[in-house]
Amino acid sequence: MHLKFIKDILFPVFCVECSAEGAFWCESCRAKRRHYLVARCPGCGKSNAGELCNHCCGFSYLDYSFAFLEYREKDPVAKLISDYKYNFAQDIAEVWQEIIGSTIKGLPLPDSAAVVPVPLFARRERERGFNQAEIIAEIICMQIKKYFPERKYCLNDRLLFRERPTAQQAKLSKTERETNVRDAFVLKSGSTDETVMLVDDVYTTGATLNECARVLKTAGAKTIYAVTLARAI
Repeated sequence: MHLKFIKDILFPVFCVECSAEGAFWCESCRAKRRHYLVARCPGCGKSNAGELCNHCCGFSYLDYSFAFLEYREKDPVAKLISDYKYNFAQDIAEVWQEIIGSTIKGLPLPDSAAVVPVPLFARRERERGFNQAEIIAEIICMQIKKYFPERKYCLNDRLLFRERPTAQQAKLSKTERETNVRDAFVLKSGSTDETVMLVDDVYTTGATLNECARVLKTAGAKTIYAVTLARAI
Protein backbone atom coordinates (compact mmCIF):
# COMPACT_ATOMS: atom_id res chain seq x y z
CA MET A 1 0.00 0.00 0.00
CA HIS A 2 2.83 2.38 0.93
CA LEU A 3 4.74 1.46 -2.21
CA LYS A 4 1.70 2.23 -4.36
CA PHE A 5 1.29 5.60 -2.61
CA ILE A 6 4.93 6.49 -3.28
CA LYS A 7 4.65 5.32 -6.87
CA ASP A 8 1.54 7.46 -7.42
CA ILE A 9 3.42 10.49 -6.08
CA LEU A 10 6.55 9.93 -8.17
CA PHE A 11 4.82 8.68 -11.31
CA PRO A 12 1.30 10.11 -11.48
CA VAL A 13 -1.04 8.72 -14.13
CA PHE A 14 -3.62 10.62 -16.14
CA CYS A 15 -6.81 9.54 -17.84
CA VAL A 16 -6.27 8.74 -21.51
CA GLU A 17 -9.54 10.48 -22.39
CA CYS A 18 -9.99 13.55 -20.14
CA SER A 19 -6.45 13.87 -18.66
CA ALA A 20 -7.73 13.87 -15.06
CA GLU A 21 -5.07 12.66 -12.66
CA GLY A 22 -5.41 9.40 -10.79
CA ALA A 23 -6.33 6.70 -13.32
CA PHE A 24 -5.31 5.45 -16.75
CA TRP A 25 -8.97 5.59 -17.81
CA CYS A 26 -11.17 7.20 -15.20
CA GLU A 27 -14.54 5.83 -14.11
CA SER A 28 -16.33 8.92 -15.41
CA CYS A 29 -15.00 8.45 -18.95
CA ARG A 30 -15.57 4.70 -18.91
CA ALA A 31 -19.14 5.27 -17.74
CA LYS A 32 -19.86 7.17 -20.96
CA ARG A 33 -19.36 3.94 -22.87
CA ARG A 34 -21.55 0.90 -22.60
CA HIS A 35 -19.30 -2.10 -22.15
CA TYR A 36 -20.68 -5.19 -23.79
CA LEU A 37 -19.36 -8.36 -25.28
CA VAL A 38 -18.29 -7.92 -28.93
CA ALA A 39 -19.41 -11.07 -30.75
CA ARG A 40 -18.50 -11.44 -34.43
CA CYS A 41 -17.83 -14.14 -36.98
CA PRO A 42 -14.13 -15.10 -36.80
CA GLY A 43 -13.93 -15.08 -40.58
CA CYS A 44 -15.76 -12.10 -42.08
CA GLY A 45 -16.29 -10.09 -38.90
CA LYS A 46 -20.07 -9.98 -39.32
CA SER A 47 -21.86 -9.16 -36.07
CA ASN A 48 -23.64 -12.30 -34.84
CA ALA A 49 -23.59 -14.58 -31.81
CA GLY A 50 -19.83 -14.99 -32.20
CA GLU A 51 -19.91 -18.18 -34.24
CA LEU A 52 -18.29 -18.93 -37.59
CA CYS A 53 -20.93 -18.13 -40.21
CA ASN A 54 -21.87 -20.50 -43.05
CA HIS A 55 -20.15 -18.30 -45.61
CA CYS A 56 -16.81 -18.58 -43.76
CA CYS A 57 -16.88 -22.30 -43.02
CA GLY A 58 -13.79 -23.79 -44.60
CA PHE A 59 -11.90 -20.48 -44.48
CA SER A 60 -11.22 -20.24 -40.75
CA TYR A 61 -9.87 -22.61 -38.12
CA LEU A 62 -11.54 -20.52 -35.40
CA ASP A 63 -15.05 -21.52 -34.38
CA TYR A 64 -16.02 -18.54 -32.18
CA SER A 65 -14.78 -15.01 -31.62
CA PHE A 66 -15.48 -12.70 -28.68
CA ALA A 67 -13.92 -9.50 -27.34
CA PHE A 68 -14.50 -7.27 -24.32
CA LEU A 69 -14.00 -3.93 -26.10
CA GLU A 70 -14.33 -2.37 -29.53
CA TYR A 71 -11.08 -1.13 -31.04
CA ARG A 72 -10.82 1.93 -33.29
CA GLU A 73 -7.70 3.82 -34.31
CA LYS A 74 -7.02 6.95 -32.18
CA ASP A 75 -9.68 5.84 -29.70
CA PRO A 76 -8.85 5.73 -25.95
CA VAL A 77 -8.83 1.92 -26.08
CA ALA A 78 -6.22 1.97 -28.87
CA LYS A 79 -4.05 4.43 -26.94
CA LEU A 80 -4.27 2.37 -23.75
CA ILE A 81 -3.34 -0.86 -25.53
CA SER A 82 -0.42 0.86 -27.25
CA ASP A 83 0.89 2.27 -23.96
CA TYR A 84 0.39 -1.10 -22.30
CA LYS A 85 2.41 -2.97 -24.93
CA TYR A 86 5.09 -0.50 -25.93
CA ASN A 87 5.52 2.04 -23.12
CA PHE A 88 6.06 -0.38 -20.22
CA ALA A 89 2.76 0.64 -18.56
CA GLN A 90 1.92 -2.78 -17.14
CA ASP A 91 -0.30 -1.23 -14.45
CA ILE A 92 -2.91 -0.62 -17.19
CA ALA A 93 -3.76 -4.30 -16.65
CA GLU A 94 -5.85 -3.05 -13.70
CA VAL A 95 -8.19 -1.44 -16.24
CA TRP A 96 -8.42 -4.68 -18.20
CA GLN A 97 -9.30 -6.57 -15.02
CA GLU A 98 -12.19 -4.20 -14.25
CA ILE A 99 -13.56 -4.33 -17.80
CA ILE A 100 -13.24 -8.09 -18.16
CA GLY A 101 -14.76 -8.63 -14.73
CA SER A 102 -17.79 -6.50 -15.63
CA THR A 103 -18.34 -8.21 -19.00
CA ILE A 104 -17.35 -11.84 -18.65
CA LYS A 105 -20.76 -12.98 -17.35
CA GLY A 106 -22.06 -12.52 -20.89
CA LEU A 107 -19.42 -14.78 -22.42
CA PRO A 108 -21.02 -18.07 -23.59
CA LEU A 109 -18.50 -20.49 -22.11
CA PRO A 110 -18.12 -24.24 -22.58
CA ASP A 111 -17.86 -26.30 -19.40
CA SER A 112 -14.11 -26.66 -19.72
CA ALA A 113 -11.25 -25.43 -21.90
CA ALA A 114 -7.51 -24.93 -22.03
CA VAL A 115 -6.74 -21.20 -22.00
CA VAL A 116 -3.82 -20.57 -24.35
CA PRO A 117 -2.27 -17.10 -24.83
CA VAL A 118 -0.73 -16.30 -28.20
CA PRO A 119 3.04 -16.51 -27.59
CA LEU A 120 5.59 -13.83 -28.37
CA PHE A 121 8.96 -14.62 -29.88
CA ALA A 122 11.41 -15.05 -27.00
CA ARG A 123 13.57 -12.04 -27.87
CA ARG A 124 10.56 -9.73 -28.16
CA GLU A 125 9.19 -10.92 -24.83
CA ARG A 126 12.55 -10.23 -23.18
CA GLU A 127 12.63 -6.74 -24.69
CA ARG A 128 9.07 -5.97 -23.60
CA GLY A 129 9.42 -7.69 -20.23
CA PHE A 130 6.09 -9.51 -20.48
CA ASN A 131 3.62 -11.11 -22.87
CA GLN A 132 0.44 -9.02 -22.89
CA ALA A 133 -1.67 -11.96 -24.11
CA GLU A 134 -0.50 -14.07 -21.17
CA ILE A 135 -1.52 -11.41 -18.64
CA ILE A 136 -4.94 -11.04 -20.28
CA ALA A 137 -5.34 -14.84 -20.21
CA GLU A 138 -4.49 -14.86 -16.49
CA ILE A 139 -7.13 -12.19 -15.84
CA ILE A 140 -9.74 -14.15 -17.81
CA CYS A 141 -8.97 -17.33 -15.87
CA MET A 142 -9.21 -15.45 -12.58
CA GLN A 143 -12.58 -13.95 -13.49
CA ILE A 144 -13.97 -17.28 -14.73
CA LYS A 145 -12.94 -18.88 -11.44
CA LYS A 146 -14.66 -16.03 -9.59
CA TYR A 147 -17.97 -16.07 -11.46
CA PHE A 148 -18.07 -19.66 -12.77
CA PRO A 149 -16.33 -21.78 -10.12
CA GLU A 150 -17.96 -24.94 -11.45
CA ARG A 151 -16.26 -24.65 -14.83
CA LYS A 152 -12.87 -26.24 -15.42
CA TYR A 153 -10.47 -23.82 -17.06
CA CYS A 154 -6.72 -24.30 -17.03
CA LEU A 155 -4.16 -21.75 -18.18
CA ASN A 156 -1.64 -23.41 -20.50
CA ASP A 157 0.91 -20.74 -21.42
CA ARG A 158 3.50 -23.24 -22.60
CA LEU A 159 1.47 -25.17 -25.17
CA LEU A 160 2.26 -23.00 -28.19
CA PHE A 161 5.72 -21.75 -29.12
CA ARG A 162 6.60 -19.01 -31.60
CA GLU A 163 9.70 -20.43 -33.25
CA ARG A 164 10.69 -17.48 -35.41
CA PRO A 165 10.42 -13.69 -35.22
CA THR A 166 7.71 -11.97 -37.23
CA ALA A 167 7.17 -8.37 -38.28
CA GLN A 168 4.65 -6.29 -36.35
CA GLN A 169 1.24 -7.12 -37.76
CA ALA A 170 -0.09 -3.57 -37.32
CA LYS A 171 2.08 -2.36 -40.20
CA LEU A 172 0.95 -5.00 -42.68
CA SER A 173 -1.99 -5.62 -45.01
CA LYS A 174 -4.33 -8.59 -44.49
CA THR A 175 -2.49 -10.75 -47.04
CA GLU A 176 0.89 -9.71 -45.65
CA ARG A 177 -0.26 -10.58 -42.13
CA GLU A 178 -1.23 -14.09 -43.21
CA THR A 179 2.14 -14.62 -44.89
CA ASN A 180 3.99 -13.07 -41.96
CA VAL A 181 2.70 -15.60 -39.39
CA ARG A 182 2.50 -18.68 -41.61
CA ASP A 183 4.32 -21.58 -39.90
CA ALA A 184 5.51 -19.26 -37.11
CA PHE A 185 3.95 -21.40 -34.34
CA VAL A 186 4.55 -24.95 -33.22
CA LEU A 187 3.03 -27.14 -30.53
CA LYS A 188 5.34 -28.11 -27.68
CA SER A 189 3.49 -31.36 -26.94
CA GLY A 190 1.98 -33.91 -29.29
CA SER A 191 -1.70 -33.15 -28.61
CA THR A 192 -3.99 -30.62 -26.99
CA ASP A 193 -7.36 -30.34 -25.26
CA GLU A 194 -10.46 -30.74 -27.41
CA THR A 195 -11.66 -27.24 -26.50
CA VAL A 196 -9.24 -24.30 -26.49
CA MET A 197 -9.68 -20.65 -25.66
CA LEU A 198 -7.04 -18.70 -27.60
CA VAL A 199 -6.30 -15.32 -26.03
CA ASP A 200 -4.69 -12.21 -27.54
CA ASP A 201 -4.90 -8.45 -27.06
CA VAL A 202 -6.47 -7.25 -30.35
CA TYR A 203 -8.35 -9.11 -33.08
CA THR A 204 -7.77 -7.18 -36.32
CA THR A 205 -7.79 -9.51 -39.33
CA GLY A 206 -7.45 -12.63 -37.16
CA ALA A 207 -4.40 -13.87 -39.07
CA THR A 208 -2.31 -14.64 -35.98
CA LEU A 209 -5.14 -16.30 -34.09
CA ASN A 210 -6.17 -18.32 -37.14
CA GLU A 211 -2.62 -19.60 -37.65
CA CYS A 212 -2.45 -20.63 -33.99
CA ALA A 213 -5.83 -22.35 -34.38
CA ARG A 214 -4.57 -24.24 -37.44
CA VAL A 215 -1.67 -25.67 -35.42
CA LEU A 216 -3.97 -26.59 -32.53
CA LYS A 217 -6.54 -28.30 -34.74
CA THR A 218 -3.81 -30.29 -36.46
CA ALA A 219 -2.88 -31.50 -32.96
CA GLY A 220 -6.41 -32.60 -32.09
CA ALA A 221 -8.35 -29.55 -30.91
CA LYS A 222 -12.02 -29.74 -31.94
CA THR A 223 -13.41 -26.34 -30.96
CA ILE A 224 -11.47 -23.09 -30.67
CA TYR A 225 -12.72 -19.86 -29.13
CA ALA A 226 -10.80 -16.67 -29.92
CA VAL A 227 -11.18 -14.34 -26.93
CA THR A 228 -9.43 -10.99 -27.15
CA LEU A 229 -9.34 -7.84 -25.12
CA ALA A 230 -10.51 -5.79 -28.11
CA ARG A 231 -11.86 -6.32 -31.64
CA ALA A 232 -11.14 -3.91 -34.48
CA ILE A 233 -14.37 -2.44 -35.83
